[in-house]
Amino acid sequence: MKIFSSRLGRLAAAGVLAASSLALTTGPATAAAPPEPATARSSTAQPSTAPAVADSGVTRAAGGYERCPDGYICLFQWRNGTGPMAWFKYQSPDLRQQGMNDTVSSVWNRTPCQWVMFEGLNYTGWHEYFFINEGYVTWPGGHWSGVEDNVSSLRISFCP
Repeated sequence: MKIFSSRLGRLAAAGVLAASSLALTTGPATAAAPPEPATARSSTAQPSTAPAVADSGVTRAAGGYERCPDGYICLFQWRNGTGPMAWFKYQSPDLRQQGMNDTVSSVWNRTPCQWVMFEGLNYTGWHEYFFINEGYVTWPGGHWSGVEDNVSSLRISFCP
């Protein structure tokens, strides 16, 4: 007995394969590709299907720093650029919107701007405590002395 004996059977099988492929590509990934379109956005973000034009977004892929698109600052839940990642072009007064409140363990600033992180929501707390300059990346295995897992909002401090 042939499994794909009819054209309809072949089309149904192709649909199942396409759906399986889609499910595989939307799950955790380790590829160095830019993040998938955002699944959560800050209140200042505009809906978009591509991270290159989104103001901010979130990906749940577990890859590394290379997922951070050029022109954005990226926050990672785990050290060394791993775990869920949120990316921003402007700011976020409330990192709960991206599921990143008090969970940031590594950062990469791929903007020409200096950013400032805040302990509290709506840019409150120890804002002078932690500035993130252009090109800043948390070091492998590094620890931020009281900053790690204590960030609730961020915004641009200075941009040339």
